[in-house]
Amino acid sequence: MTFYPSQEAETFELLKQVVSNMPMIFYVLDTDWNFKISDGQGLNKLGLEPGQVVGMSARELYGDHKEIIRGIQKGFEGQEVHEEFLVGDMFVENFTAPYYSHQGEIIGVVGVSIDITERKKAELELAKSQKFAEAVMASVPGMLYMYNAEGRLVYWNDAHKTMTGYSDEELKNIQLTDWYPDDPESLNAVTEGLGRMAETGFGEAEAYLHTKDNTKLPMYFTACPLKIDDQDYFVGIGVDISSRKHAEEQLLELNRTLEEKVEKRTRDLLDSNRKLREMQAYLVESEKMAALGTLVTGVAHEVNTPIGVSVTAASHLSDIAQELLEMYRKKELNEELVESLMQDIDKASRIIVKNLNHAGYLIQNFKQLSADQSLEPQREFDLGKYLDEILVSVGPIYKKSNVKIKTHYSEIMLINGWPGAFTQIITNLVMNSMQHAFLPGEPGQIDIELSTKDGGFRIVFSDNGHGMPMDVQEKIFEPFYTTKRSAGGTGLGLSIVYTIVTQRYHGSIRCESSPEKGTSFIIDLMQGGMTNE
Repeated sequence: MTFYPSQEAETFELLKQVVSNMPMIFYVLDTDWNFKISDGQGLNKLGLEPGQVVGMSARELYGDHKEIIRGIQKGFEGQEVHEEFLVGDMFVENFTAPYYSHQGEIIGVVGVSIDITERKKAELELAKSQKFAEAVMASVPGMLYMYNAEGRLVYWNDAHKTMTGYSDEELKNIQLTDWYPDDPESLNAVTEGLGRMAETGFGEAEAYLHTKDNTKLPMYFTACPLKIDDQDYFVGIGVDISSRKHAEEQLLELNRTLEEKVEKRTRDLLDSNRKLREMQAYLVESEKMAALGTLVTGVAHEVNTPIGVSVTAASHLSDIAQELLEMYRKKELNEELVESLMQDIDKASRIIVKNLNHAGYLIQNFKQLSADQSLEPQREFDLGKYLDEILVSVGPIYKKSNVKIKTHYSEIMLINGWPGAFTQIITNLVMNSMQHAFLPGEPGQIDIELSTKDGGFRIVFSDNGHGMPMDVQEKIFEPFYTTKRSAGGTGLGLSIVYTIVTQRYHGSIRCESSPEKGTSFIIDLMQGGMTNE
């Protein structure tokens, strides 16, 4: 670019008018570096007026801007310079060129400065965006890709090359279908995903991608549509899901084996429970028979006394009859002797009747209780009356001791239930107190109180024995728990009571006790709605 001076002043005036209206700075320097012209709308951004610096030295004005000074110097050396630099907050694109005379001598420098601040800002923002995009692409845990409408791969990242094993040159010729040779299932999944992308704007698929070395990678693919210069593309990412697939397979195998283990353990548990129930039923029946055996032994002993007395009285009666018959044959009878013998006969007869009645009463009670415990018919019975009959039957158990039993009830209490089961409750509680609450020969008292409670009945069985600590109370209803195993305890008595109360009578039982302060069992039996189980 070469400028020549005109001899005509109007030429400069015309140039000045043109430049002054342009969004730039136009200047001319003479060989002393002084401004001859300074014009243009761009001066406003520097806070200058057109012609304000005319006559001033560019060396002084741009003393702090070495790059501007170097550009002007190159102009005086005959070079044309195009450069960009920052003046204050403004980016400037500057063009300088030498200004020649007609003789071809450099007599100055002409320059044009254009404000490119907005463009620079846009370029910087674009550079930031590009760096951000590059960082994002580098951080994606998988391959990035872009395919055109014909299904040809047109963009990929480094991870794409690493995962597939193909070079940039090889990837240029890749078609979408090339990744799924002889794998219609994977290709179909990808095709369906692209169909969803076309419908909703987003598609996804799981498929096996065939790499260069024929490895089949399980992948999760995404796809989103993209339009550039009216051309259709889709972009997305592909993530290797080998770890997830492996974990899913392990989970499936674990679930399968777990189901087998659970099924086997369930069978084993059911079998164990069945055997346990059978054993418990056997032991409960054994305990019942043992308790019944104790009653039989006691009743046999108790019945033996009146029967023995009756036999003795009957023998004595037979002797009197023989004596009376002998005297009658010898005609030795007199009124006084007959009266004496008749009194003996009457006395012996009354003794026989009394003792046989007592034996019959004991046998009748035992018969009823035995039948109730064996057959377990559900029927209506009076709790108080039946309690007394039970205590008669278990009398041999406690009559040899110094323990007294008192009952407390004041009304008829009819319950529809199982008298044999009720017998088991009372019998086991009595035997439990006799074995655990009192020492042999030690005096004591048992109180049994019956009352109505919330439509049912309450039994309070209390003794004034030695009681028990809390750790024993917490276990007394557990099967086979006993503190007297060495003395023949089975640990089933209170367990049977608990089972009868809660399952047969649908009631509840709790124990209140403390050492040396006695023990109480509070039992609630439900009335009505019970079935024989």
